[in-house]
Amino acid sequence: MTNKDILDDLTIFSSENYQDDLTAKERYFSMFLDHVILCGTLLPLIFLGYFLNQNSQFVDLLLLISTFTIYLSKDFLKGRSVAKRITGQVVIDQITGLPASEIKCVIRNLTIPVWLIEIIGVGVTPNKRIGDSLAGTKVVRTSKAPGISIFTDIKTYRPSIKLLLSLLIAIGYTLLVFGPFDMVSMLQEMLA
Repeated sequence: MTNKDILDDLTIFSSENYQDDLTAKERYFSMFLDHVILCGTLLPLIFLGYFLNQNSQFVDLLLLISTFTIYLSKDFLKGRSVAKRITGQVVIDQITGLPASEIKCVIRNLTIPVWLIEIIGVGVTPNKRIGDSLAGTKVVRTSKAPGISIFTDIKTYRPSIKLLLSLLIAIGYTLLVFGPFDMVSMLQEMLA
């Protein structure tokens, strides 16, 4: 089945505006494309930060937090990352049928450290990863949009308490997962 122009303004208003028929191949492509786009964008920043601040574990920790927070938050604008826009997919709330909130988008991505398990899960249920089960979301087909449409959404986005909470969740989770390793390195640096 081909993608149809289901949405006029890239906002879902009811469950009648999407199709729940994604294949594992489509999801794998979107997941791979997300990974390539994010790594291609974020890795140069990490390397630049590393070369500019070779002696600062604190700067390394800030870069790690920033990078991982962006990765966890990739779907927060109308439930669509750049790759989901290009491939015609959207993360929706299973109860409302509307694009998932910023918080739900972050929660669904908390399973990134077990990405290989997520890949296997998508082979079984293409529209619902383990992270989707945690967040009460799923991925469905919608109209395609140019990847650069994300900039229009950024311009019109109105920050809310949900954004603040989702960023706090992402930062807290990043510190929980990676912080102990960086804290040990910073302590070793101070004691040396």
